Amino acid sequence: ATWAAVRAERAFLAGLGGGCAVPIAAYAQVEGTRLRLRGRIVSVDGRTQVEVSGMTDYGGQFASDGKAAHALGADLARQALDQGAGALLAALE
Repeated sequence: ATWAAVRAERAFLAGLGGGCAVPIAAYAQVEGTRLRLRGRIVSVDGRTQVEVSGMTDYGGQFASDGKAAHALGADLARQALDQGAGALLAALE
């Protein structure tokens, strides 16, 4: 179950081009066979942020190949970009 959470978090970060020095947060929680992911991108001054969240049925510890977890992270990254995260990230460059 932990690997599914990590996979979703990493897919979210990768979808936004995140690294150690970028103000992006991803937090996944396993709830039975469901996986909830919350993501946040914050401006450098902390005044502006984009928050997204979603849930998927990842199939459980022994039934999943991780695709649903990865898809959840990637989908939320796209949603964040659609909500203005790209502008926040561009301001870091």
